[in-house]
Amino acid sequence: MNFKKVVKNSTKFGLFSVISTAVLSLFDIKRLQVSERDVEIPGAKPLIIAHISDLHEFSYGEKNSRLVKEIVKRKPDVICITGDMVLGTQPTVYNSLYFLQALSELGIPVLYSIGNHELKLSEYLPEFYEDYMTKVKSYGIHVLDDACISFDGYDFYGYTNKMTQYPRFKGIYSLKAKEITSSIGKPQNERTTVLLAHNPLYFSAYARWGADLTLSGHLHGGIVRLPFIGGLLCPQTFISVGYTGGLYKKGTRQMFVSRGLGVHSIHIRVFNRPELAFLNINGRGNQ
Repeated sequence: MNFKKVVKNSTKFGLFSVISTAVLSLFDIKRLQVSERDVEIPGAKPLIIAHISDLHEFSYGEKNSRLVKEIVKRKPDVICITGDMVLGTQPTVYNSLYFLQALSELGIPVLYSIGNHELKLSEYLPEFYEDYMTKVKSYGIHVLDDACISFDGYDFYGYTNKMTQYPRFKGIYSLKAKEITSSIGKPQNERTTVLLAHNPLYFSAYARWGADLTLSGHLHGGIVRLPFIGGLLCPQTFISVGYTGGLYKKGTRQMFVSRGLGVHSIHIRVFNRPELAFLNINGRGNQ
């Protein structure tokens, strides 16, 4: 065996793989995918939710006009944002603010729950974060920081995962349903409960708490996705532990995880287009 030839061929293959991955990443990183999903919740009234997550200051056209256009086209009843609109250590929130202001002018309720990057921003740049949130609230956007808002037979809760619930390379924090209850109270069984919680890794706790539908993001679709396998990597644990994107079920409880709209530390998306999701809660349980 010619060892030099093997090394040379391996090097070529490695270089080709790196270049191919980079090209695929550049191709996918802003190639927006608009997804639509029917979600059946027995007893729920029909409702269309626009689900936005993990923008990370990305821009799709001037003032995110492409995103606004898609939302206007589909006429959702409510817009739910599950955090990480910002970059946690950088005082640049212009794209997010322009987008949020544009959403607030559509005449559709906008609900905004807190992600780990909002928490980071509040820690590293507290005055800047306070100014950011003051502007967001001035637009009439409902910030659900361990809070609830009710309308049309639905209770929308925003649960703020604490920073201890985002361990990096240390396993997963063991979240209990009672910890959620201590932050936001118990759900009302006679109403449909939608929980906005940024970190999807705690689906079991959200289900035990009583969320009919949980909306999450955080894992960016797994960064690299393969058919029949799903996401391979994620920002928190590096190796994927599931729940990277799509609809998941535990009995009658469901969770939809957005693949997100932006990137931050790892600027890669392979077979993993950024996602703007619309969930049609069809209410067939009433029929």
